[in-house]
Amino acid sequence: MKIPSKKQQNLKKMDLSYQKELNKRENKLKDLEYVYSKKMRDIKSQANHQIENHKNTQRQRMIKEINEDHKRWDHIRDRLTDKKGMWERELDFLATKQKGKLDLLLEKHEDRLDQEVYGHRKSLSELDQHARESMHLLKEENRQVMANEKQDSRLRLASLKRHDETLEDQAIRSYSSFNSRQQNDIEKALREKKKLQKEILRD
Repeated sequence: MKIPSKKQQNLKKMDLSYQKELNKRENKLKDLEYVYSKKMRDIKSQANHQIENHKNTQRQRMIKEINEDHKRWDHIRDRLTDKKGMWERELDFLATKQKGKLDLLLEKHEDRLDQEVYGHRKSLSELDQHARESMHLLKEENRQVMANEKQDSRLRLASLKRHDETLEDQAIRSYSSFNSRQQNDIEKALREKKKLQKEILRD
């Protein structure tokens, strides 16, 4: 049986040592790849979670603002309804009052009946016209207020959409930057591995 020379034994020990070091570096590289992959998943998950939370927060805020807008519109509508009822009652009261005056004039002043009737009818007509004009002005004011509120709601929705798109762009850029750094680290580790293998083969 041939006994290995001391040089061969030393070479064998060196080879085992290099192989052990190589295995250790390969395991370290695998650990790094796992850590990078996990960090990348965590960053992407956190970015998506933050985006979703922001969207939910903005959505709840918009729902609250829209509900408040509806309450304001309901208040305006109720106020107009109350004023309309008040004017109708006032018109009924004035009509009753004028009718009483007309009946009294018919009894006391037969000769001035036509003139008085004409004057009171004209007064009622003017009052009715004034009430119609006031109602028209209030309706126009209400329409303008509602149009302004709807325009504000559309602007807020557009602003929210632009803000969400900005957050998504930032998350994508952050993910791309991290992925690029991870790829560079992996390539560097692979180059070190090849360099070590060449040194082992050369020895």
